[in-house]
Amino acid sequence: MDEIWKAIEAIGSLLVGIAAVIAAVKSKGNEPPPAPKPKPPHIRRRPRR
Repeated sequence: MDEIWKAIEAIGSLLVGIAAVIAAVKSKGNEPPPAPKPKPPHIRRRPRR
């Protein structure tokens, strides 16, 4: 049973790695990567009364 379990774990890790690679390729192909720093919201100046 140990050998079978090790084989199952190996296949699972392989699938996870392949899924990660596919997700990375899809994100690179369709959309640009998100900017590391989000732009700060524009500060609205209060009109002087």
